[in-house]
Amino acid sequence: MQKLVEDIKQNIHRGQNLTILIEDLKPLIYSMIKKYGYCEDSVEDAYQSSIEILLISIDDYDKEKKLPYVLYFKNRLFYSYMEKIKAKKKTDVVPVEEIFDDQMLDLDSNNKDFAENLIWQGDRIMLKDAMDKLSDRQRWILEEHYFKGRKLVDVAKEYDIHYQSLVKLKKRSLDKLKILYHRSTAV
Repeated sequence: MQKLVEDIKQNIHRGQNLTILIEDLKPLIYSMIKKYGYCEDSVEDAYQSSIEILLISIDDYDKEKKLPYVLYFKNRLFYSYMEKIKAKKKTDVVPVEEIFDDQMLDLDSNNKDFAENLIWQGDRIMLKDAMDKLSDRQRWILEEHYFKGRKLVDVAKEYDIHYQSLVKLKKRSLDKLKILYHRSTAV
């Protein structure tokens, strides 16, 4: 594979060698998509992004560093997904002030609904804090199933993940969320 990458860098049968390299790396690419590709809109988008990173990493690769190209590419791909996941987290965050401004009732009202709404808002904030402490995969499965209302069977098919794996991941996620939530309410 090292020779293939060097030939591509030197433009020796670049198109043909790129096709061979992409075919050789497909299992790695799809494995990474399974683990981290949920930050993309679709598997096809994730695959296209992976190919872009492959092309960039070929140009940036330095064989003098004694790191096999496959590991170099895998690291680049991993960190690109981590950047996308972080960026998605930042865009998904709604400031607490907005929640209160948008959903709180008139402060002058002394009715029971105001108190219930205030308690509900506090619970929601503590739940969001607990969700933020989950791993990316745990948060992802809870968002897919509960917030987006998707069935685990459909998620399993889309991401080519075994259904039982998702059931177990959801259970572990809920167990951890419960523990984190109770810790925040105990304070």
